[in-house]
Amino acid sequence: MHSFGAAPPGIELLGMRQSKVSIDFALAAWNTIASHEVFTVTGLVRALMVYNVTADLTSAGAATISFGDETNTIRFAGLQAYTNLTAAYFILPGGTVTLGCRVEADYRQTYNADMFLKGLDIGFAVSVAALTGGTMDAYCFWSPISDGATVVAAAGGPL
Repeated sequence: MHSFGAAPPGIELLGMRQSKVSIDFALAAWNTIASHEVFTVTGLVRALMVYNVTADLTSAGAATISFGDETNTIRFAGLQAYTNLTAAYFILPGGTVTLGCRVEADYRQTYNADMFLKGLDIGFAVSVAALTGGTMDAYCFWSPISDGATVVAAAGGPL
C-alpha cells in the first residue's frame, strides 16, 4: 500500500519520465530499408520500450522490421513480418507481439538486462522491402542514472 501523493507501486521501476514518438510509415524518414533512430539517448538511463501499432503496417513486398539500439537492431525484438503488426497490437521486450499490454512487475524483472542503455540510441531496422504505410507510437519509460542523462525523440534518421 502506498501513501497519498506517492508514486504507485512499481512505477519507479519503469521510470518517472516518458518520451513518445509517433511513426508514420508512409514517410521516407521512417519506411526505407535502413535503420531508423526513434530516441536519442545521452548518458546512462534505465529504459523500458513499448511500441503500439496504431494502423496496420503495409508494404509492396515482404518487409520485416526489428527493434533495438544502434549496436544491435534486434536487441529489443527480432525480425517481425509487417503482416504481424496490425492496429492495436503492441511489441514488448523479447519480441512479444500482443493485443493487450500490461507490464507486470515480474515481466519487468524478466527483461531487466534489456532495460539498461548506456548512451545507445534506440530505434528499428526495416529489411527486405520498404514499408508503404501504417503508424506506430513508440513509448520510452525511463529514469536517468548518470548526471545529465536524457532520452529525447528522434526523427527517423540513421540509427
